[in-house]
Amino acid sequence: MGRERLVEVSPPAELLGDLLESSLESGVEASFAVAGNSMRPLVRTGDVVRVRRLGPTEPGLGDVVAIRGMPDGGLLLHRVVRVRNGRLLLRGDNSLVDNGECPMDAVLGVLAGVERNGRQVWFGSGRLGWLVALAVRMGLVNYYNRVRLKFAQADSRLRERTGEDGNE
Repeated sequence: MGRERLVEVSPPAELLGDLLESSLESGVEASFAVAGNSMRPLVRTGDVVRVRRLGPTEPGLGDVVAIRGMPDGGLLLHRVVRVRNGRLLLRGDNSLVDNGECPMDAVLGVLAGVERNGRQVWFGSGRLGWLVALAVRMGLVNYYNRVRLKFAQADSRLRERTGEDGNE
């Protein structure tokens, strides 16, 4: 009746893909921390994502899928922005460029959850997934990120000039 322990590991990129594939084949969801900004703002560096096996009608428009897409054999988590003739067009939410098409059978799993600072956060899936996919495809999420960054920079410069530290 011992307590379960969670062991954190940071395997090499290609090993993470193997571990995910093995877990999903045996019916076990897999969780790991994300590195990179391609899915900002909905999935951020340090978020812990949970990936599960595909359901019978997945992946669909707006789903975030895991594929082996990196040159080192590592994983890529990107959104499905188009489905056509059994092929998927993928793109990171924060990108203006598609990753190209991939066959459905290249998908290892689908994103089932995102945890940030111990809390579950919405990552643009479910009924509104198609709308998020459209916004990504049109470059609106990337535009939002750039505008948000400009405002943050302007705010920082203004605080420096006025001597405010923002902790009032």
